[in-house]
Amino acid sequence: MIKTDCHVHTSFSSDSDSSMESMIQGAIAKGLDTITFTDHMDYDFPEGYGMDFIFDPAAYFEELNRLKAKYSDRISILSGIEIGLKPVYTNNYDDLLNSYDFDFVIGMNGGMIYDRKTNRTWQTELLTTEEMKETLSYMMPLVEKYQIPVNCEGGGNINAMFIQGELLEAEKRHGWMFEDHTGDLDGFCAKRCFKILFRCNEHVDEIRNHFLERFGDTYQMIETFPGTVEMMHKGIDKGNGMKIWTSWAGIDMKDCIGFGDNENDNTLLQDCGLGVCLKDGNPKTIAVADELTDYTCAEGGVGHYLMDHYLKPKGLM
Repeated sequence: MIKTDCHVHTSFSSDSDSSMESMIQGAIAKGLDTITFTDHMDYDFPEGYGMDFIFDPAAYFEELNRLKAKYSDRISILSGIEIGLKPVYTNNYDDLLNSYDFDFVIGMNGGMIYDRKTNRTWQTELLTTEEMKETLSYMMPLVEKYQIPVNCEGGGNINAMFIQGELLEAEKRHGWMFEDHTGDLDGFCAKRCFKILFRCNEHVDEIRNHFLERFGDTYQMIETFPGTVEMMHKGIDKGNGMKIWTSWAGIDMKDCIGFGDNENDNTLLQDCGLGVCLKDGNPKTIAVADELTDYTCAEGGVGHYLMDHYLKPKGLM
């Protein structure tokens, strides 16, 4: 059983009110061996969310080191950070990461690649407001018929329509409110975004087929978790992202393993030398995978696979 959590936010992060110590105590109560605090640091975070995602690293490490000493005989405590990836702030993040000895770093922005070693950055082109309006105008009869929650993502765009269900849950999780543009297509499309999400549940196939019949030559519509499809430009996928990064790093794609569990992972699994799908993955992702894990995502399928197929055979554990 995996007894480590490497992605935990505390009150140092704008999206959490929990203290480090309360999270540590909770981790110990659950039987964890290791916990990693990865609080948000995102310079120039877009206005409208009610959060700035900036914290004091010196105060963070002072509290973390105090608690590491206090709980050293009960749990391993690691330092981490979840950073934004805006290219204009590359040097700022480099200075930050060189100034503090973080154990774990997460890049949090979709549609971006940043390689710290080579200082290279790639970023996808946002949808234009004209593209957004053209595609949504075509989709609105079905959206309105089923009152499908739709929202923008990326580019600081927090516009949405028919806010209910999963969108309400997302507001609770993140602590901010979408801007409601139900019945206001011009307002919804007034600002560019990376992708548009349709949370259509049982209407997934109808929504996707209707969209691709008209726009399939230019855009893609991918299921990212059950009941939700995302519309974006063609060619923006994890497989191409991996190809870009490996070309910078001088690594052959055939020497890479790709793990995934849903349609947005399919190109990664297909383009890597070995594609592995989680045991409880989407049937369409299982179909393109070379191998299947013996455990589900919740059971730590990726970790078990690496231990059983790589670490243990090589005598690394």
